[in-house]
Amino acid sequence: MFLPVRASGPGGSRAEPTGLVLLDINMPEMDGYEVCARLKADDSLKQIPVIFLSALDETGDKVKAFQSGGVDYITKPFRFDEVRARVDTHCRLHRLQEALRLHNDRLEELVAVRTRELAEAHARLKILDQAKTDFLNLISHELRTPLNGLLGIGDILFDESSPDSELRDMFERSRRRILTILDDASVLTQIEVGTGELAASAISVRGVKELLVKALQSLLETAVKFSNQGGSVQVACRRAAEAVNVMIESSGRTIPARVIPKFFDLFSIGEAIVFCRFLAAR
Repeated sequence: MFLPVRASGPGGSRAEPTGLVLLDINMPEMDGYEVCARLKADDSLKQIPVIFLSALDETGDKVKAFQSGGVDYITKPFRFDEVRARVDTHCRLHRLQEALRLHNDRLEELVAVRTRELAEAHARLKILDQAKTDFLNLISHELRTPLNGLLGIGDILFDESSPDSELRDMFERSRRRILTILDDASVLTQIEVGTGELAASAISVRGVKELLVKALQSLLETAVKFSNQGGSVQVACRRAAEAVNVMIESSGRTIPARVIPKFFDLFSIGEAIVFCRFLAAR
């Protein structure tokens, strides 16, 4: 192995970077301890390993060398093969440390990029979530007034004296459906803007009767929707220690695997469960 060498002196450490420094202690102008200390104080040079090579063999000299930043100490007279072995070892360690440092720097860059991407994605999700909430508010509030006007006109046109009972019944079913959708949108808006954490607690069934009926109705509609032609839907109610368990079982198809991850999303077949969660939070 051949290593480039240069003489010490003012500015010597500022020359072309090297992979390792063999440093004597007794030198003119500046001793080895000070040279090593200056190397370690320089951010661009402090990673370079320094091996002291000196005739001084007192314990205090060696301790001072290590305290100044040296990684090894070889006393004179020395054997060339020993020096070479130590130099090889420290050069390998230095290369491994540099590779590890570069790897860590790269990981930090990747983490920073990933963190920035997650922050941007979170910001986009907040915008979309706000847009969804605004849309629900629009449905439940802004559309209610003009719809009430239209429904009022319909009541006048299709009053009880109307000769066409079929059209009157169709209008009545449509009106109930529209009002149900508006009510559902209002409840979903409350769920979306809610900030409280869900907690198991006793509630007054009377106080949330409408919501409870809505949740059960939605669950039943889901069960019927996924039932086969001619299938059945069974409803069971069991009293537990301090609760009542209501179970709805369908003999039809099972929920598709692709739907399960989004089962609890709004506007999905799990909408009823969202209502149930809202009930538990009340």
